[in-house]
Amino acid sequence: MLTGVVVGRGPDCEPLLGDVRPVARLTDQVVHDATRLYQAVLDR
Repeated sequence: MLTGVVVGRGPDCEPLLGDVRPVARLTDQVVHDATRLYQAVLDR
């Protein structure tokens, strides 16, 4: 996970960050669970 200064917006209106600093690390299990949930619910 990151924090930083919003310097713009991407094509899907996602924030683009500058002066990025890490604030947390995600475990492999969190990434796996998020991928599984995305595929089951959102990836249609």
